[in-house]
Amino acid sequence: MSRMTRSPGLGNAPFRLGEWLVDPSLGRIFRGDVMVHLELRVIDVLVRLAEHATNLVTRQQLMDEVWGRVDISDNTLTRAIADLRSALGDDAKRPAYIETIHRRGYRLLQTPRPLAAQPQRSRSARDRIWAENPRGNGRR
Repeated sequence: MSRMTRSPGLGNAPFRLGEWLVDPSLGRIFRGDVMVHLELRVIDVLVRLAEHATNLVTRQQLMDEVWGRVDISDNTLTRAIADLRSALGDDAKRPAYIETIHRRGYRLLQTPRPLAAQPQRSRSARDRIWAENPRGNGRR
């Protein structure tokens, strides 16, 4: 049995990661007035890292969970991590979000926090995010 602790209930639900608001269903991250759109596989990598909280996630595990049976090279995962770091404004040499564990994998340095459930179920995901982070929609 694995010793990794998984963050409960992340999946496609929005969550906070440091100062970022992550909405996997929209493939976007928000910080203040900044909105960044991420490719599907890149946001999937972020979600997989977040589901394992601050624990190591091996390269093979990420490739299996995100790409499944599709045969990819190590460079594909490395590029996805580089894209994530770029979007988050992170630096591989002095990371604040994603740490590289040499020859093994990656881990988040910040604990993801699921957003509190909203009492009004009829609100769209975007409306819930904007209610939580009104300046983060980038349209004001």
